[in-house]
Amino acid sequence: MKKMKKISAILVLAMMLASIFSSSIAFAAMPPDNTASPNTIMSCVSSFIATSSTRARAEISATSSGKTPFITSEITVQSAPLGTTSFTDVEGSTQTKTVEDSISILHACSFGISSDKEYRIKIELTDKVNGIQSTKTYYKTLDY
Repeated sequence: MKKMKKISAILVLAMMLASIFSSSIAFAAMPPDNTASPNTIMSCVSSFIATSSTRARAEISATSSGKTPFITSEITVQSAPLGTTSFTDVEGSTQTKTVEDSISILHACSFGISSDKEYRIKIELTDKVNGIQSTKTYYKTLDY
């Protein structure tokens, strides 16, 4: 439990730092004619840790380049036979969270695991501005 609190504190700190830097980057990237440009996910910090032999916890913190109407985080567990990297989605494992009118999202969830497989999570982060949708995908392997 102490380890999870430490990881949560690190994620929050990373998100705050990313917010500070993304503001400067968004300002520096403003086109000369001051027209709006699509926002996009600038940073993603993630953890995927086994909390027991049958459960794992995923946490992500992501920041957009500016305030966006919504940010959606979709986390899907993927498994593979031991010793391989042939990952496939675990049916029914996808968990989704959406925040509106924000520059960041925090998403935490738990999943079932077993000792006879390798695991990772697929993180899909989506934001949308002026009808233009942008999605970025990240992966994080299970830490024991």
